[in-house]
Amino acid sequence: MLLEKIKKIYKSDKFPIYVYVLILAIVHITVKLERDDIWFSTCCQNTTFIDYMINRYQTWSSRVVIETCFVVFCEFLPLYIWKILNIAMFYLLAYSISELFIEKDKRKYNTIMCILLLCIPLSILKDAGWVATMNCYLWTAATGLYAIIPLKKIAQNQKITVLQAITYFLAIIYATNQEQAAGILFIIYTLGIIYLLKLKKIKIRKTQVVIFINYLMILLWLILILTCPGNANRKIQEEAQWFPGFSNLSIFYKVTICITSMMNYMIEDVRILFFILIVVLAYRIYKNKDEYNFIQKIIGYSPLLLIALYKYVYMIFDVTGVQEALQSKIFTLFRVAMYILILISIGLSLIVIFKKQKCIIPILIYFCGIVSRLVMAVSPTIFASGERTSTFMYLSFVVLEILLLKDMEVKKWENSKKQILQ
Repeated sequence: MLLEKIKKIYKSDKFPIYVYVLILAIVHITVKLERDDIWFSTCCQNTTFIDYMINRYQTWSSRVVIETCFVVFCEFLPLYIWKILNIAMFYLLAYSISELFIEKDKRKYNTIMCILLLCIPLSILKDAGWVATMNCYLWTAATGLYAIIPLKKIAQNQKITVLQAITYFLAIIYATNQEQAAGILFIIYTLGIIYLLKLKKIKIRKTQVVIFINYLMILLWLILILTCPGNANRKIQEEAQWFPGFSNLSIFYKVTICITSMMNYMIEDVRILFFILIVVLAYRIYKNKDEYNFIQKIIGYSPLLLIALYKYVYMIFDVTGVQEALQSKIFTLFRVAMYILILISIGLSLIVIFKKQKCIIPILIYFCGIVSRLVMAVSPTIFASGERTSTFMYLSFVVLEILLLKDMEVKKWENSKKQILQ
């Protein structure tokens, strides 16, 4: 009986996800409270929990749900309970991506997805402490993706049970308490509801009303984020501590340093997920080169070529020992220009590859991923927050790479079919 169950698990489409979760479970054995976690473990020693949360809302943050979890897990519960729930969130993350973007060959693409997810450095998800960082980024990403599933179910005329509707609503409550996730979900839900009602003209049934309840919750959280006195107070304190004079900078300069810091992580620190995306884009164009004209081929290859050019110029200055040139205004302008061109060329490549209506979802994913990081341009912690603010962007790369690989598989099948018919 036990052997049969093991065989069933092994043959399951979710087996790669189980392995992924097992790997992360092993990592969690050595996890302990660090940095901000330690601070949250003592924050209610001289006050009540309710008074602390009220004060926190008034003086520091609108993340009342997320920060409640910080305090509960760091101060009031054994750490192993958080570990179990955190491992479950990694499962929810992989499960949600699979449900949203993988329909066929699930075992194969689940394997690819899990390998790609393992390419996200765990170090960025413990940057401010395991609990503080994971709950703010992993948990909001996992619950946010899960909360998008009802939009797909309705579009495909699938049933939503009462229990599922409740879990989607709970997921949206948690996810939208974080600013980046709230912005992403606002964009996706707005476009998703317009698509369902105006373009597909779908009649919403009883349990499908959850999407409107979720949308209302997104709007309420956005209002709370924008009106919370603690957010304004925190910005003043963080500017004084981390980036004096930040508010006096022009929006152009803020966006520039945001792009530079973002791309430095990806190019200078060589983030594998980013380079996989660039290579897959170029390979997709090469693999089906007969479909594209000269201009389209140049666009498809341009992200890879631009990065190669940038690294070549940088290497020349570095090898020749002209370190002053790397710090000059001219090279800084060159760097920023190259970074912007690379980002634009990736978007254009997606349009060329997916074509017409098929490119809408990939472009939306890419746009949400990049914008989720660019919103840091309004925060004086643009450098202090580190790479953890790129979590949503890296997840968008994972999804895009899956979509590109799936598209190559479809093209391969279509080409084989044409050859057989000929």
